[in-house]
Amino acid sequence: MDSMEEGENMPSFTKKAIKQSFIKLLSERPIDRITVKDIVDDCGIARNTFYYHYQDIYQVLEDILDEQVREEIARIKKEAADWRQESGKPTLRSGFKELKDHGNIFYNMYRSAGEGEVRRYLQRTSTVFFNQLVEIRSEGIDASAEDKKLIAVFFRNAVSGFMVEWLESGMKMPVDDMFQRISLLLGDMVTTALEKSEALKKVEGMTSE
Repeated sequence: MDSMEEGENMPSFTKKAIKQSFIKLLSERPIDRITVKDIVDDCGIARNTFYYHYQDIYQVLEDILDEQVREEIARIKKEAADWRQESGKPTLRSGFKELKDHGNIFYNMYRSAGEGEVRRYLQRTSTVFFNQLVEIRSEGIDASAEDKKLIAVFFRNAVSGFMVEWLESGMKMPVDDMFQRISLLLGDMVTTALEKSEALKKVEGMTSE
Protein backbone atom coordinates (compact mmCIF):
# COMPACT_ATOMS: atom_id res chain seq x y z
CA MET A 1 0.00 0.00 0.00
CA ASP A 2 1.48 3.39 -0.97
CA SER A 3 1.41 6.51 1.21
CA MET A 4 -1.50 8.05 -0.70
CA GLU A 5 -3.67 4.99 -0.10
CA GLU A 6 -2.72 5.09 3.55
CA GLY A 7 -3.65 8.77 3.72
CA GLU A 8 -7.01 8.13 2.08
CA ASN A 9 -7.82 5.42 4.62
CA MET A 10 -6.78 7.41 7.70
CA PRO A 11 -10.04 9.43 8.04
CA SER A 12 -12.20 6.30 8.12
CA PHE A 13 -9.74 4.62 10.50
CA THR A 14 -9.83 7.62 12.85
CA LYS A 15 -13.63 7.82 12.77
CA LYS A 16 -13.80 4.12 13.58
CA ALA A 17 -11.47 4.65 16.56
CA ILE A 18 -13.62 7.54 17.80
CA LYS A 19 -16.80 5.47 17.53
CA GLN A 20 -15.21 2.51 19.28
CA SER A 21 -14.08 4.73 22.17
CA PHE A 22 -17.52 6.30 22.40
CA ILE A 23 -19.21 2.87 22.54
CA LYS A 24 -16.74 1.72 25.18
CA LEU A 25 -17.46 4.78 27.33
CA LEU A 26 -21.21 4.46 26.74
CA SER A 27 -21.08 0.94 28.18
CA GLU A 28 -19.78 2.52 31.41
CA ARG A 29 -21.83 5.72 31.81
CA PRO A 30 -24.70 7.82 30.35
CA ILE A 31 -24.03 10.12 27.42
CA ASP A 32 -24.28 13.28 29.52
CA ARG A 33 -21.23 12.10 31.46
CA ILE A 34 -19.10 11.51 28.35
CA THR A 35 -16.95 14.39 27.11
CA VAL A 36 -14.85 14.96 24.01
CA LYS A 37 -11.80 14.83 26.28
CA ASP A 38 -12.83 11.37 27.49
CA ILE A 39 -13.04 10.14 23.90
CA VAL A 40 -9.76 11.63 22.67
CA ASP A 41 -7.92 10.40 25.75
CA ASP A 42 -9.29 6.90 25.25
CA CYS A 43 -8.42 6.58 21.57
CA GLY A 44 -5.21 8.62 21.73
CA ILE A 45 -5.95 11.38 19.23
CA ALA A 46 -5.71 15.17 19.39
CA ARG A 47 -8.80 17.18 20.26
CA ASN A 48 -8.60 19.00 16.91
CA THR A 49 -8.67 15.62 15.15
CA PHE A 50 -11.98 14.81 16.81
CA TYR A 51 -13.50 18.12 15.66
CA TYR A 52 -12.23 17.51 12.13
CA HIS A 53 -14.60 14.54 11.94
CA TYR A 54 -17.44 15.42 14.34
CA GLN A 55 -19.03 18.57 15.71
CA ASP A 56 -19.82 17.01 19.08
CA ILE A 57 -20.47 13.67 20.80
CA TYR A 58 -24.09 13.67 19.62
CA GLN A 59 -22.93 13.58 16.02
CA VAL A 60 -20.84 10.52 16.94
CA LEU A 61 -23.99 8.93 18.38
CA GLU A 62 -25.92 9.75 15.21
CA ASP A 63 -23.20 8.20 13.04
CA ILE A 64 -23.21 5.02 15.15
CA LEU A 65 -27.01 4.71 15.04
CA ASP A 66 -27.09 5.29 11.28
CA GLU A 67 -24.43 2.63 10.77
CA GLN A 68 -26.36 0.18 12.97
CA VAL A 69 -29.54 0.80 10.99
CA ARG A 70 -27.72 0.16 7.69
CA GLU A 71 -26.33 -3.12 9.03
CA GLU A 72 -29.73 -4.24 10.34
CA ILE A 73 -31.45 -3.37 7.06
CA ALA A 74 -28.81 -5.37 5.14
CA ARG A 75 -29.39 -8.31 7.50
CA ILE A 76 -33.17 -8.12 7.06
CA LYS A 77 -32.81 -8.01 3.26
CA LYS A 78 -30.65 -11.13 3.36
CA GLU A 79 -33.10 -12.90 5.68
CA ALA A 80 -36.00 -11.91 3.42
CA ALA A 81 -34.22 -13.40 0.40
CA ASP A 82 -33.43 -16.57 2.37
CA TRP A 83 -36.95 -17.17 3.63
CA ARG A 84 -38.45 -16.51 0.19
CA GLN A 85 -36.13 -19.16 -1.27
CA GLU A 86 -37.01 -21.59 1.51
CA SER A 87 -40.76 -20.78 1.40
CA GLY A 88 -40.58 -20.08 5.11
CA LYS A 89 -41.34 -17.08 7.27
CA PRO A 90 -38.99 -14.70 9.06
CA THR A 91 -39.13 -14.36 12.83
CA LEU A 92 -38.38 -11.66 15.34
CA ARG A 93 -35.49 -13.54 16.92
CA SER A 94 -32.62 -11.92 14.98
CA GLY A 95 -31.17 -8.70 16.26
CA PHE A 96 -32.62 -8.95 19.78
CA LYS A 97 -29.67 -11.02 20.96
CA GLU A 98 -27.66 -7.82 20.58
CA LEU A 99 -29.90 -6.14 23.15
CA LYS A 100 -28.80 -8.64 25.75
CA ASP A 101 -25.17 -8.79 24.63
CA HIS A 102 -24.79 -4.99 24.76
CA GLY A 103 -27.32 -4.25 27.48
CA ASN A 104 -25.21 -1.65 29.29
CA ILE A 105 -24.91 0.46 26.14
CA PHE A 106 -28.68 0.45 25.58
CA TYR A 107 -29.30 1.11 29.26
CA ASN A 108 -27.01 4.14 29.39
CA MET A 109 -28.49 5.42 26.15
CA TYR A 110 -31.95 5.02 27.67
CA ARG A 111 -30.85 6.87 30.82
CA SER A 112 -29.81 9.75 28.57
CA ALA A 113 -33.01 9.70 26.52
CA GLY A 114 -34.42 12.61 28.48
CA GLU A 115 -32.00 14.77 26.56
CA GLY A 116 -33.61 16.17 23.43
CA GLU A 117 -30.72 15.26 21.13
CA VAL A 118 -30.58 11.61 22.22
CA ARG A 119 -34.34 11.18 21.98
CA ARG A 120 -34.43 12.83 18.55
CA TYR A 121 -31.69 10.58 17.15
CA LEU A 122 -33.28 7.43 18.56
CA GLN A 123 -36.68 8.41 17.16
CA ARG A 124 -35.29 9.20 13.72
CA THR A 125 -33.21 6.06 13.36
CA SER A 126 -35.98 3.77 14.64
CA THR A 127 -38.40 5.39 12.18
CA VAL A 128 -35.98 4.81 9.29
CA PHE A 129 -35.47 1.20 10.38
CA PHE A 130 -39.15 0.26 10.63
CA ASN A 131 -40.06 2.09 7.41
CA GLN A 132 -37.39 0.07 5.61
CA LEU A 133 -38.48 -3.15 7.33
CA VAL A 134 -42.04 -2.66 6.09
CA GLU A 135 -40.84 -1.83 2.56
CA ILE A 136 -38.73 -5.00 2.45
CA ARG A 137 -41.55 -7.17 3.74
CA SER A 138 -44.05 -5.58 1.33
CA GLU A 139 -42.22 -6.83 -1.76
CA GLY A 140 -44.84 -8.53 -3.92
CA ILE A 141 -47.68 -7.26 -1.69
CA ASP A 142 -49.80 -4.36 -2.99
CA ALA A 143 -50.42 -2.69 0.37
CA SER A 144 -51.43 0.98 0.43
CA ALA A 145 -48.83 3.61 1.26
CA GLU A 146 -50.97 4.86 4.16
CA ASP A 147 -51.22 1.38 5.66
CA LYS A 148 -47.49 0.76 5.30
CA LYS A 149 -46.79 3.97 7.21
CA LEU A 150 -49.31 3.00 9.90
CA ILE A 151 -47.83 -0.51 10.24
CA ALA A 152 -44.30 0.91 10.57
CA VAL A 153 -45.38 3.36 13.29
CA PHE A 154 -47.27 0.64 15.19
CA PHE A 155 -44.39 -1.83 15.27
CA ARG A 156 -41.85 0.88 16.01
CA ASN A 157 -43.84 1.92 19.07
CA ALA A 158 -44.56 -1.66 20.14
CA VAL A 159 -40.89 -2.67 20.05
CA SER A 160 -39.80 0.60 21.68
CA GLY A 161 -42.28 0.04 24.51
CA PHE A 162 -41.04 -3.50 25.00
CA MET A 163 -37.44 -2.27 25.14
CA VAL A 164 -38.35 0.36 27.74
CA GLU A 165 -39.99 -2.27 29.94
CA TRP A 166 -36.92 -4.49 29.59
CA LEU A 167 -34.54 -1.66 30.48
CA GLU A 168 -36.65 -0.58 33.46
CA SER A 169 -36.59 -4.17 34.75
CA GLY A 170 -32.82 -3.85 35.02
CA MET A 171 -32.43 -5.95 31.86
CA LYS A 172 -33.54 -9.01 33.80
CA MET A 173 -36.22 -10.07 31.33
CA PRO A 174 -34.91 -12.70 28.84
CA VAL A 175 -35.64 -10.38 25.93
CA ASP A 176 -34.43 -12.64 23.10
CA ASP A 177 -36.43 -15.62 24.42
CA MET A 178 -39.52 -13.45 24.86
CA PHE A 179 -39.38 -12.12 21.31
CA GLN A 180 -38.89 -15.65 20.03
CA ARG A 181 -42.00 -16.70 21.97
CA ILE A 182 -43.98 -13.74 20.60
CA SER A 183 -42.89 -14.77 17.11
CA LEU A 184 -44.14 -18.32 17.68
CA LEU A 185 -47.45 -17.07 19.10
CA LEU A 186 -48.19 -14.33 16.58
CA GLY A 187 -46.12 -15.29 13.54
CA ASP A 188 -44.89 -12.75 11.00
CA MET A 189 -47.20 -9.94 12.05
CA VAL A 190 -45.73 -7.39 9.65
CA THR A 191 -46.36 -9.51 6.55
CA THR A 192 -49.83 -10.50 7.79
CA ALA A 193 -50.76 -6.83 8.26
CA LEU A 194 -49.46 -5.98 4.77
CA GLU A 195 -51.45 -8.83 3.20
CA LYS A 196 -54.60 -7.63 4.95
CA SER A 197 -53.95 -4.13 3.60
CA GLU A 198 -53.72 -5.55 0.08
CA ALA A 199 -57.01 -7.43 0.53
CA LEU A 200 -58.76 -4.33 1.91
CA LYS A 201 -57.39 -2.24 -0.95
CA LYS A 202 -58.97 -4.62 -3.47
CA VAL A 203 -62.31 -4.61 -1.66
CA GLU A 204 -62.32 -0.82 -1.36
CA GLY A 205 -61.37 -0.52 -5.03
CA MET A 206 -64.33 -2.69 -6.07
CA THR A 207 -66.67 -0.76 -3.77
CA SER A 208 -65.71 2.58 -5.28
CA GLU A 209 -66.39 1.41 -8.84
